[in-house]
Amino acid sequence: MRDYQTISKTYLDKIKKLSQDSDLVNITQELLKDGEPFFNHLDVKKIKLSLAEDRDFPIIEKIVQVAYNWRYSNGTKSTANSFQAIKDAPHTKTLVAKIKLNNKELILGTARLVQSDNLEIFSFFTLPKDCLWPHQEKKLIPYEVERLAFHPLLDLENDLSFKMQILQKMFHFLQSLIKKPQQSWLGVTMRENVHHFVTAAGIDSQLIPHTKFVHNKMTKKFMKIHPRYFTEIAAYEIKIEQ
Repeated sequence: MRDYQTISKTYLDKIKKLSQDSDLVNITQELLKDGEPFFNHLDVKKIKLSLAEDRDFPIIEKIVQVAYNWRYSNGTKSTANSFQAIKDAPHTKTLVAKIKLNNKELILGTARLVQSDNLEIFSFFTLPKDCLWPHQEKKLIPYEVERLAFHPLLDLENDLSFKMQILQKMFHFLQSLIKKPQQSWLGVTMRENVHHFVTAAGIDSQLIPHTKFVHNKMTKKFMKIHPRYFTEIAAYEIKIEQ
């Protein structure tokens, strides 16, 4: 049996060195406390996927904040609450991957699927005037995967294969939510390291050629909060399972 207290303390110390944000540290500590009973009982076969319920969103927001802020923020205070983890929008579906133990449940992962003509990927990137986005060229319904995040408990595992298995289940579930897969297109923005992780998990994603990052009001706001997120970021198309 591994010593959870020692492992979690080492993880928290790492975050403290990377960030001066005391709120972020407190949120992480709270999530790790909730995850302690599950640490030695993680089993991908016991993970259930579903759409998020109202009671899930406060936890989802904390998971997204922790996943993005200590990795991608500028390390200063007050970033934890400045990132809009969850937003109410039409045609948005939020997924949760949960595990249950002794009548307690824990959200291990989350992502959301958005269907819109004004997706983040179209705000972050542009194409030359003589080029069309793939969904425009083929007249498909555009979707995007956003806010992919995992509970910090999985970082303690130091086992990417377990996280990859969860990712596979999550993407399969997300794609099942697309009503007309043959008439749809799925995009995502990722940093290069995330793309390597997604590819290793067996998810077919291809770089969209000729895309160029846009410096506008929206991206400047994001870059101020998460400057490291936009390092090596690119636009990708994900092959939808038929």
